[in-house]
Amino acid sequence: MLRALLKAAVLGAAFASVACGGDAFTAGSGGEDGGTSHDSSFPPGDTGPGNDAPVDALGEPPPTCSGGFACIPEVPAGWQGPMEVYAGMAAPPACTTGFAQSVGANDVLQAPAATCGCSCGPSTITCNPPTMAFTDSMTCGAVGACATTSLTPNVCQTLDERSHCATAVTLDMSLLAGTSVTGSCTPAPVRDVPQYTWGVQARGCASTVAPARVNCGSGQICAPTPGAGFAQKLCISHAGDVACPGSGYGVKHLYYTSVDDTRTCTDCTCGSPTGGSCSFSVVGYSSSDKSCSGNAITYLPGTKCAGVQQPGDFRLTIAPTNGSCAASTSSATGTATPSGPVTVCCPL
Repeated sequence: MLRALLKAAVLGAAFASVACGGDAFTAGSGGEDGGTSHDSSFPPGDTGPGNDAPVDALGEPPPTCSGGFACIPEVPAGWQGPMEVYAGMAAPPACTTGFAQSVGANDVLQAPAATCGCSCGPSTITCNPPTMAFTDSMTCGAVGACATTSLTPNVCQTLDERSHCATAVTLDMSLLAGTSVTGSCTPAPVRDVPQYTWGVQARGCASTVAPARVNCGSGQICAPTPGAGFAQKLCISHAGDVACPGSGYGVKHLYYTSVDDTRTCTDCTCGSPTGGSCSFSVVGYSSSDKSCSGNAITYLPGTKCAGVQQPGDFRLTIAPTNGSCAASTSSATGTATPSGPVTVCCPL
């Protein structure tokens, strides 16, 4: 049964990499593994550097357990191993001779909160032109208009409303107020979620030698000794956060293969717009050939019963002023927590 369990580990059974602890760990400096991906193990199809190709069959054990081999406690049922292990800040070393098919895991997750902000662009505003109302000069203010019209902004236009006011000798003009419609502001969120990193990288490399008692004592098997750069004692692993089985493997270490990352920012919204406005003016000229020249007279909304030349040239000018909106507060929310635990148990 131990032979079957070990072969499953060598051929890539579902555990993530490991490390054994305390002073037995090998630590370096630098190195990280993180980002937006929630899977923090090695990329699919990449089991890490060196001696990592799957093996079709386990090697034969030595005739005696010596010379690069040592007696270790048997691997309990349901556990995977034995394996050489590494955990440190530096990138893990390659699996050494007698070990293969490493898988990666991590610990000490570092995930700063998101940086959040919110601002609002100016509100849109639509200006509806004022209406020019023409009345017989003799009755202006007493009776209704005999003709009304609105001008196209920034275009010189010739008007002659005499045909609509046939009985009038001269015409007066009143300029009614224009209207404005203020639209909403567009939110401009700032949302920066930093890449998460790991302070510790771990790797486990399973033995490629078939487990056998050889000349070891009861409850022991013969296994290759860990190579340089790895912890001095071989360990076992189990998916999930579980208790160590004892039986020679009593020191527990927990590592992770992925991250549940919900870090983000609360919504950025804009309040109701304020301050938007439209200003209107109509300028009349003595010309009547769409040249808008000569004797310019300016009329503002609210003008009443002003004498105007007919026919005559007129030009409407509109000056919109955009409003503003108060921005909401966008705050950091959510957390990043390690997931996909792997339990690694090592000898005392």
